[in-house]
Formats: sequence, C-alpha cells, structure tokens
Amino acid sequence: MKKQTILILVAVLIIITACGNASNSNSNAKGSIELTISAASSMMDVLTEIKENFEKENPNMEVTFNFGGTGALRKQVEQGAPIDVFFSASKKDYDLLLEGGYIEQGEELLHNQLVAIQPQGGPVSTLQNVVNTNQKFALGTPESVPAGFYAQEALQKMGFWDELQGRMVFAKDVSHVLQLVKDKAVSAGIVYSSDLHRVNEVDIIEKIDGALHTPISYYVAVIENGNERSQEKQAAAEQFYNYAQNETSKALFEVYGFVIRDKLVEDT
Repeated sequence: MKKQTILILVAVLIIITACGNASNSNSNAKGSIELTISAASSMMDVLTEIKENFEKENPNMEVTFNFGGTGALRKQVEQGAPIDVFFSASKKDYDLLLEGGYIEQGEELLHNQLVAIQPQGGPVSTLQNVVNTNQKFALGTPESVPAGFYAQEALQKMGFWDELQGRMVFAKDVSHVLQLVKDKAVSAGIVYSSDLHRVNEVDIIEKIDGALHTPISYYVAVIENGNERSQEKQAAAEQFYNYAQNETSKALFEVYGFVIRDKLVEDT
C-alpha cells in the first residue's frame, strides 16, 4: 500500500513538473520581451496588422495594445502608466507630453481626413440635411477625442454647431461613433476616413474640407521611462518605433486610408 502511495505521489510530481515546463515553454514562445503600446483607437486595425508582422519577424517579442481616445491615453502616460510607445492622433496631446518631458524621441507620422457618415441606405445627402432632420448626431467628446475636437471646429465654421446643440451624442472615441452609426442609434456622425476601411454598414454623406479645422496629424513616440526600462526592452521599444515607420508599415497605413507625412509634404 505504501509502495502504491509513493508511486502515485511520484506520478503527480512528474505531471506537475511537466505542466510547469510546458507553461514556461509557452511563456517563452509568446515572447520574452513584452511591449505595451498606447494608441488612438482610429489606428486599431492597421496597428494590429503591423503588430502581427512585427511579432513574426521578432518571435522573442510580444506587443500588447491599449487603444482609446488620445486625450485619455495622454493622461495615463502623465500619471505614470508603464507605456513604451505612444501613437497620438493629436498634435496638442503630443506637444503636452513633449513639453512635460515624457517623450524620449518622437516623429510626425501620418495625416487623416474627416468624413460625415450615416447608416447604409440612409436618406441624408449633405450635412445641411442632417441639421434639418432634427435627429441625433454623434461625434467624439471634443475634450478627449481629437476627431471630436476637429469635428467641432469644422461644424462651428460651417455654422452648424449651435443648431446641433441638444441632440449631439458624444462618444468616448471614433470607434464608438462608428458603432453608434452602424447600429442606427444616431442618424449621422463624423469619423476619420481611415475608420471606414472594410466597413460596409455605413455610407459617406460628405468629406469635410480640411481647411475648416486644424490639420489632422498623427505622431509616434517612445515614452521616457527613466531607469525603469531594461536595456533589452528599451531596444525593443525603439525597434517597434522604427518598424512603424518603415516602408512596409507605411504601405499598410496607406491601404487603411491614412496619408503618409512625407507624401503630403511632396504634394504641397
């Protein structure tokens, strides 16, 4: 009986050890260097694809994203969140981090355009029609969502802002605006043109003239982390920062509807 008990205990120990080794093996396979990247929600689709390419080429690295409104993400950095790389959809928020000493190195990367949208098959043909319908209209919260800030500027210059008061629905980010329109919770909304990549449930009402708002610029930066980041992780953060700016990644950004900064300069 004692012999049987000993054999059972040995078997259990072997199983536990094997499971532990398998767990460690899986952990190593996932990536020994973990990067945390905060990015504007309007970049979710394209950055997810860039991440997949990056991890294939660098199997020892694992990227975790934190998507949201740029203003909220900036505040997280200021409050000490362990962010390695930051993608901003706002020059204002980028500049605030730069002035506060939170950015180690950064670069203007992309540009975008605003579009007014409605549920697929909707009756609206112009923004003026939206104002006249007296129905709900969605945009990002201007104080924390760059797309909402740009939309407010444009609507004010078009003379529609005051007329829309009382029926605007403010969303936490552009993905939320898009979802509200897709679900027909509102009659129309304003998002980035890049948000419409592979989206069939909405129609474009009209493109917003870029002269009506502050230029829409996206920035990428390595966040200053003092001495808390290891040399390996520092190198990995810089590697992803550079990877997001290589020719392959730039081509992907264009596929998803963004305008590369260098090409905008060439066209002007």
